[in-house]
Amino acid sequence: MSLHMFHRRSALLCLAIALAACGGGGGGSPGTPAPGTATLPQPPAQGPAITTQPASQSVVAGQAATFAVAADSTATGYQWQRDGKDIPGATGLTYTLDNPQAADSGSRFTAVATGTRGNTVSAAAVLTVSVPKGLALVAGSPGGVGNLDGTDARLALPGLLAMQPSGALYLVDDIDGFAFTPGVRSIDPATGGVTTLARDPALHDARAIAVDAAGNLYDAPWATGPATAIYRTPPGGKRALFAGAVGEAGSVDGAAAAARFTEVGSLAVDAAGNLYVNDGGKTIRKVAQNGTVTTLAGGAQAAFQQIGALAADSAGNLTLIDNGSLRTVSAAGVVTTRKLVVADGDPLYLTGLSVTVDGAGNAYVLETTYPPQIRKIAPDGTVTTVATLPASGSSGTHYTNLVADAAGNLFVGDDASQTIRRITTGRVVPFAGRAASLANVDGTGAAAQFSLAGLLGPDPRYELATDAQGNVYVGEGAVVRKVTPAGVTTTLNLPPGGRTLGYYVSSEAVDGSVLAVSNGVVSRVDAAGISHFIAGQAGVAGVADGVGAKATFTNPSGLFEDGQGTIWLLDTVPGPITDVGVKTYRRKIAPDGTVTTLPADTQIPSASGLYRAKDDTQWGVDTSFNVVRIDPNGTRTVVRQARGVADRVTGLTVDRSGNLYLAMQEGATLYTVRKITPAGTETVIAGKPGAVGVRAGTPGSLGPIDALAVAPDGTVYVMSENALVRILP
Repeated sequence: MSLHMFHRRSALLCLAIALAACGGGGGGSPGTPAPGTATLPQPPAQGPAITTQPASQSVVAGQAATFAVAADSTATGYQWQRDGKDIPGATGLTYTLDNPQAADSGSRFTAVATGTRGNTVSAAAVLTVSVPKGLALVAGSPGGVGNLDGTDARLALPGLLAMQPSGALYLVDDIDGFAFTPGVRSIDPATGGVTTLARDPALHDARAIAVDAAGNLYDAPWATGPATAIYRTPPGGKRALFAGAVGEAGSVDGAAAAARFTEVGSLAVDAAGNLYVNDGGKTIRKVAQNGTVTTLAGGAQAAFQQIGALAADSAGNLTLIDNGSLRTVSAAGVVTTRKLVVADGDPLYLTGLSVTVDGAGNAYVLETTYPPQIRKIAPDGTVTTVATLPASGSSGTHYTNLVADAAGNLFVGDDASQTIRRITTGRVVPFAGRAASLANVDGTGAAAQFSLAGLLGPDPRYELATDAQGNVYVGEGAVVRKVTPAGVTTTLNLPPGGRTLGYYVSSEAVDGSVLAVSNGVVSRVDAAGISHFIAGQAGVAGVADGVGAKATFTNPSGLFEDGQGTIWLLDTVPGPITDVGVKTYRRKIAPDGTVTTLPADTQIPSASGLYRAKDDTQWGVDTSFNVVRIDPNGTRTVVRQARGVADRVTGLTVDRSGNLYLAMQEGATLYTVRKITPAGTETVIAGKPGAVGVRAGTPGSLGPIDALAVAPDGTVYVMSENALVRILP
């Protein structure tokens, strides 16, 4: 190529490049800047301005945490996030975490404000959850027999009720299995809070009680025979003889100690402080404030057949039940039999057990039908049904006497459920005390319910197990419940249990599985509800050892799994017809399914409280009630010496650090959990002397302990009063 030709081609190439740069010489494409002009950046999308940022929260476990956010008027919506992920349904200006637990600590909560031009994410609010040491409720609603005061009080055996003219309510809480000393307790009519009144001496076997407007308490005891004496206890004072004499029966009017009663049956007091006595069912005696006794009605004046219940109105008129009839006695002693007309319901049956009168003059009686009913008798004699009470106990008659306040609110003691019930405009509600749970209900925290009621078998019991994720499994014989760290309780999807199918939670809840016994076969049911055979032969009874289906069981029970995967159980074999005794064998199933029956002379503790650790060390209670440890080499050591026949170990477990935890019943009214370190140091981590009933705190208080377990993180769990409680030592 010549030099001329080269220069010509170079010039043409430069011209082509120049034309391309200016759009080929024609008008530029739409949106293309003109030559020599700069490209301007587009403004970014502008979301709403956050005017109030969520604030970090520090709460105690179980205490609700609320976060709030606000944005300017361009905001059209909000979405709360936890650790960058949307919280379903959380689209308001606030978000509340109802039941935060330790696992929630450190979570970051933000709110995304949505606008027409974009979104804005708020600053992160950090949640800090502290877990206090001591006892706290995880799930369930505790209740049952106890003696705690307060708005969540426990009652032992609610007996006689008395209403002070001012409206204050008094209760005689009697002996329950000789565990509690009988006493008088006052109940706040506004809150239902219970206070045990200090008395000197303590009240014993009250036949009747009454309280006057000044707060003086009257009682007639019958501990050694018929009640022939009346005592008075002023507020904050000492109980002293008021009228009559102990052990000296008669019908003598006169001053205080000179007077005599045949047998005090019931008491009532009017607004002026006069005391009225049903004496022997035949006469009405009046006792003035100075103790002077006079006969108001009965005897030669007006014949009574058999006086039962007795009530006084503010004017001193009495209403009483006399052998099925309703009668009134005026302040002057005039006796009238009232004519009654039933306006609704069945015929009225006046059994004489209970009667009360409100401020309007209406009388109320308790009929011990099944279920029991409360009937109202108006001043004109019209009878109507006020309410039907829940069936209490097997016969439906476990109710004590009725009392009414001036407004017509009724109160009755239910000694089968350890509660006082209030009836207002026909609605029956628990008022004081807390009944034991009788149902199995899933839910969160106190909304859940656990119960052994209705379980088949001679010794229904709870079982506990924990897993590495902080879940707790509660075995209830026929069902297994799972409780998350947040207190959410659900029932595992297992086939229905019953007399031939029972479930046992394993000691460490491996993968959430449970052990199942059905018709002589031991299986494992995994978290998906799938059953996996372990050992035994369906329908074949025996105590044959072997691997898997080669082995037989008769009545396997008490299954638990140790940390090495070995299953331990009891197998009960009934004797022949000529021998009513039974034989109980200790058996084990190795991880490969090999079943072995331990020899009778094997050195193991008694069956109650047996625990076996991963290193094959055993703990249990021997026949002398000592807590013992058996090392793998057979060395037997007493870890805790029994301190008397009332010092009972009801359960035990060991944590990964070798600390031993004991569930104890110490005497009749002390339930504790004790911790014994490997060095032998013993401390009480839960339970308070003299306080019976579950109450949070340090050390808190407990009722009877039904099951005990320790989690991998060292948290101790117990079942007490049908509730799951955690104890952080």
